[in-house]
Order: sequence, then structure tokens, then C-alpha cells
Amino acid sequence: MYVCICRGVTSSQIQREVSEQDGKSSVREINERLGCGKDCGRCCSSIKQIIQQSGTNSSNPA
Repeated sequence: MYVCICRGVTSSQIQREVSEQDGKSSVREINERLGCGKDCGRCCSSIKQIIQQSGTNSSNPA
């Protein structure tokens, strides 16, 4: 699913970035690495949510 329409960044790309950093990423770091959130900024809340979910998932292995 596209999270950042302006830059064409998907939720999978964001999840991959977060997992590469062992779940220790901020919205700002994701913005810098992928370029999302730099135009209209509407995606920042979705990015934050993905980061939080990834952190939860990495600390609770299924």
C-alpha cells in the first residue's frame, strides 16, 4: 500500500527500513532515508503508526 503518494513510498519499504534498524527508527529518519514526508507531510502519521507496529511486532515474536 502506498503511504506517501508524493514520493511513491510504500508501507513495505518503510517496514524494511525499520527492520534494518532493528525497530529503532523515527519518522524523521525514515523521511531522510526514503524522502517521504517532505512534500505535503500527510504521510507522517501513517509512518509513525508503521514504526510503532513494527516495534511491537519485533518485541513480541509469534
